[in-house]
Amino acid sequence: LQAHVSDAARPAIRALREMLGELEGGPLPERQRSGRPCAGHRAPSHMTPPNRPTPPTQIWLSAALLGSLWAAIEIILGSFLHNLGLPFTGTILSAFGVALMAAGTQIWPEKGILWRAGILCALMKSVSPSAVILGPMVGIALEALIMEWTTRLLGRNVVGLLLGGALAATLPI
Repeated sequence: LQAHVSDAARPAIRALREMLGELEGGPLPERQRSGRPCAGHRAPSHMTPPNRPTPPTQIWLSAALLGSLWAAIEIILGSFLHNLGLPFTGTILSAFGVALMAAGTQIWPEKGILWRAGILCALMKSVSPSAVILGPMVGIALEALIMEWTTRLLGRNVVGLLLGGALAATLPI
């Protein structure tokens, strides 16, 4: 790669490498001829061993991803279904939320991700262009709390997810 880079671009590349190193907590190590990182190179955060606890910022980032996807479904699909005048729209949206939370527990096994995702989704729902906002915001937060409580009590298994999903999905009724 170095042979194909022009002399004018090398200082910019060096500056970018230094900035990336500062973001990760130190200068980037020079690579050995084999292409492997030198001793002292830190592994990326997604490669941490399973016995090491997940940092709080990573949990909030995962919850933000799950919550924003949930909020997009709530805002877009919810507005569409409410404008069609379909009955039980809240229950339909609740079922989508429960399915998304159940899938999220399989991807991110950390405790507390569901209530964080629910709070973030409810906050994003507050910017929805809808006339009724407070009721759905409370419902979203309660769905997430119910799912979190049942999965903590019964475990993140089929029983815990089914019972939590049933309780959370019947909340709008």
